[in-house]
Amino acid sequence: MKERIYGKRINLDQENLVEFFKNRSQKYSERSPLAAVLYQDNNPELAIKRDKYEKSLVIPKLNFKKNDRVLDIGCGIGRWAEPLIGKVAEYNGNDLDEGLIKIARDNFSKYPYFSFECKKVQSYLDEKSNSNQKYDKIIVAGVLQYLNDNDVENVINYLINLCKKSSIIYVRSSISLKERLTLNKVWSEELQQNYSSIYRTDEEHITLLNPLFKNGFSLKVHQALYPENLNNRTETTQYIYILEKKE
Repeated sequence: MKERIYGKRINLDQENLVEFFKNRSQKYSERSPLAAVLYQDNNPELAIKRDKYEKSLVIPKLNFKKNDRVLDIGCGIGRWAEPLIGKVAEYNGNDLDEGLIKIARDNFSKYPYFSFECKKVQSYLDEKSNSNQKYDKIIVAGVLQYLNDNDVENVINYLINLCKKSSIIYVRSSISLKERLTLNKVWSEELQQNYSSIYRTDEEHITLLNPLFKNGFSLKVHQALYPENLNNRTETTQYIYILEKKE
């Protein structure tokens, strides 16, 4: 069934999302690299402006340091890796699609302290957790809206185990401005493919992040990401959550 669903909770078909991201990597262009991962196929200039705005706002708040170990979940083509060149000790990126990961590996092949792996997010985080790896900064940008509720809960619990005693987590997610909205295989004229996503409310996101608060994190930044001129949606927008824990 292909539809827009308001209020109700339904699960997304995860295999359908695998196919969606595979198609995104096939639409990658060196001429407009950001359009494929910021979903602005018809407006690559907006993708550039959004990328620049987000980084200028968020990077100073994440306080990256030379000895930081960084984990980037949903790294895509390595959009967050680029500004970290020469500024952190280690960067580990994970994404669902092999095509996106290959692009990232090719783009950052000369930086040995950068690594990229293609795995489903829970498998990747389970592997990291079992190896007892800990991170100073974790980025989860544009991921939660593609995960069902129970999967988001699992990911949040993994993050708790993967953080150092002093750490920062950056979350960016698409939210619904009114009530929960689920797009279930809805055709997108802009992307020219079916699109699925769960647009939770801001209140729902806070509830999902609650285990982090119970484990010593405080919410340092909690706001809409884009100014009005960079938001081209009426029912949804992008929100950012920056959580910090101090030893």
